[in-house]
Amino acid sequence: MIDLCLFAEACWIWLWIRTKQTEQALLYVAAILTSMYVAVHLTPWFVRTFIETGSAFSWLMQEISLNTHAVGWMQHVVPSVPASNADASSYSRWLSIQVLHVLITIMMAWAVFMVFVAVDSVAEAIWDVPQHAQHFVGERLFRNLAATFAGLWVAATTLCLLVTLDWIQPLQSIAKYAIASLSYQGLDILLRALPGLRIMIS
Repeated sequence: MIDLCLFAEACWIWLWIRTKQTEQALLYVAAILTSMYVAVHLTPWFVRTFIETGSAFSWLMQEISLNTHAVGWMQHVVPSVPASNADASSYSRWLSIQVLHVLITIMMAWAVFMVFVAVDSVAEAIWDVPQHAQHFVGERLFRNLAATFAGLWVAATTLCLLVTLDWIQPLQSIAKYAIASLSYQGLDILLRALPGLRIMIS
């Protein structure tokens, strides 16, 4: 079921972006890369400033599962053990922060990307940019490649978000389906075959 939902999500993004002009499709790819860069660098400050001292973080520390071990490639995203020896309370806090970093990074990346999409849609509606004929050979290919990249990125981040929920006890029932999915197993095999990509996401 998870695989079907991820496939439908990727196809919807692909169909949506491939209908755009080539310049827009490539800008969407740039927006994806930019949103990830912004999210990765902004998340630690955001978590430290707004979340670590709040009641939501206290709840997360109470519900965090200390017995969960990272499965497959997720061990490079959320380590299963802290960097130094610590008691259960410190371990719970440390693991909660790691889980929060993953969740907030993904959601912030989505938010930044959607802001770009909203601005682009408003600008397109205001200026009423006319559709133009293809100007160079391979324009359709560029659009399809950009749309495919965007679709796979959204599906992969969704999968990562669902799998990370395995560390939160009330949400483990959702995560177990994502961990057992063919998409997760396939991505794990891919990252094992591409060690450079695995290091990049860690």
